[in-house]
Parts: sequence; structure tokens; C-alpha cells
Amino acid sequence: MDENDDIIPVCPVCGQPVRQRDASGAYRGWHVQCDSRMRAAMDAKRRARQALELDERLRYWSAMLTDATGDIRISVIDRNTVAAERDHWAAVLTVERCRQAIMAMRMTPDEVNRYKDPWLRRLCADIGRNGMDLIANRVGWSGARPWRKDPATARDGTLHAAGQLPVPADPDTREGYRGDLDCAPGAVLTVMGALDHIWKEDNTGTPGEPGPWRLR
Repeated sequence: MDENDDIIPVCPVCGQPVRQRDASGAYRGWHVQCDSRMRAAMDAKRRARQALELDERLRYWSAMLTDATGDIRISVIDRNTVAAERDHWAAVLTVERCRQAIMAMRMTPDEVNRYKDPWLRRLCADIGRNGMDLIANRVGWSGARPWRKDPATARDGTLHAAGQLPVPADPDTREGYRGDLDCAPGAVLTVMGALDHIWKEDNTGTPGEPGPWRLR
């Protein structure tokens, strides 16, 4: 028998000698009555160790995120610059499409009623059902509105703005990126806005004149 087997251990919970033995005859590491407190202490120690490991991992990934923020910031700024230019021309295109729809209704009403021309169908798809209805109302269109039944023509059309993404803070002054790249404020370029623009440029009637306006 090992001479250490006769050394009475001290209970780490209460600090008293442990004279109790286990089934093998060896002294227990702590008293039976201290068992629940010992297990609680061991659980607390394990949780503290896990928390320390998680803190270390969090510090690592926070540092990685801070480093990446600089690259994201540059990418977002460059993307927003391109988006602003693209949205400008998309707005110009919206006005152009609205002008074309007005001309089609005023100059080739039979083509609009037949709704067979691929160009006209693409035009309606770009503007959308709501936009085409708005144009028809503004020009006093009394013919058919076949775009309402065209499955290729959605409610809002295809002319969308890319919008601007929130630019993340400088990584030297803020830790991490808090912007949401999935929530760019892209929006439909409104036909109403385009018509108001056309009205200001082309209308020769009075500002409050109802019905179709006279074009220069």
C-alpha cells in the first residue's frame, strides 16, 4: 500500500480533515456532506474558464472585424459613387420612358389599343401598371389599358434606384461595422416625379389646368 494512502486529506470546501473513505477504501477528496458545494464550485470554475475562452475568441474576431471595416468602408464609398451616377441616369431614363408613353398615346393610339408592338410592351413593363395608369389619367387617355392584363408588366415596373448604403465609421474611431448591407434604401423611381418634371418643361397651359396638357 502506498504510504500516501494513510495521509488524511483536507476537504477543499470546509477545510476540515476528511476521514471518510470511498468504496475502494481510499480517503475521499471531500466530505459527503460537502459534495453539493464542491460540485457547485467545480461548475463555477468551469463556467469561468469557458467565459475566459469566449472572451479571447471575441477579442480575436473583434480585431478581425475592425481590420475588415477599413476595406468595407472603401468598398461602400466606391459603390455609392457608382450608384449615384447610375441612379441619375435611371431617373433620366424614367423621364424618357414617360415621354415615350405620352407620345404613343397621343400619336399612335391604335397601336396602344392593339398592344402588339414588342417595343410598346417593353415600355409598359419598364414603367409598370401603376405608372401607365397614371400617365393615361394625366393625358386623358380614353382607350383600352391592356398593360393591366399583361403578366410581364409588374405594378411598379423595372426602373429602380440602387440607393445609398450607410458608410461604416472609420475603424480608427469605431470598432466594427454596424450598417446593414441588406437594407439599402433602394426605391422605385416614381412616374409621378417624372410627370411633374415633364409638366414643368413642356406644359403650355396653366399650372392648375386639369386633364391632358398641351405639349410644346
